[in-house]
Amino acid sequence: MRKYKNKLFAILLSIFAAISFTSCDDYEWRQGTMDYYSTINAAANGVISANLPIDFNNVLVDGRYNDIDDIRYRGGKIEINTNDRIGIITLSVSNSNISVDLDVPRGGGTYIGSRVDDFLNAVVEVVRRNGYATIYVDGRYADRYARFDLDFYIDIDAYVRE
Repeated sequence: MRKYKNKLFAILLSIFAAISFTSCDDYEWRQGTMDYYSTINAAANGVISANLPIDFNNVLVDGRYNDIDDIRYRGGKIEINTNDRIGIITLSVSNSNISVDLDVPRGGGTYIGSRVDDFLNAVVEVVRRNGYATIYVDGRYADRYARFDLDFYIDIDAYVRE
């Protein structure tokens, strides 16, 4: 009889533990964006150097939610607006070996394509893994004190808890 009580106690304890640790939260994938806007100034000698931090605070998701558990890349583009000569800038991301070179004409432009997609995907993956990333901007041949707007438009799916 004692073995029977021990087994019954173990079964009841297991059921109670399973019910206690079961999450009642509802998670779902939703569309969102991870946009970043920055204005960058070149130095007097035309050198461009900037570090742009990006993290989960830059994520905007449709509808109400309590928490973001995961993100994944869907698509994106990079826009540069300027009236100055910038030349070629190199964008790289922390904790990754990927970079992209952008040739910026006077007036700027919109950058899309596989190289940009690979770079933006790496940004999302670093943020997903570490919670933040730093985008490094480097250039050497801009006009003195050149100024430009560098905007990242990244479409993502976010796994959110309601």
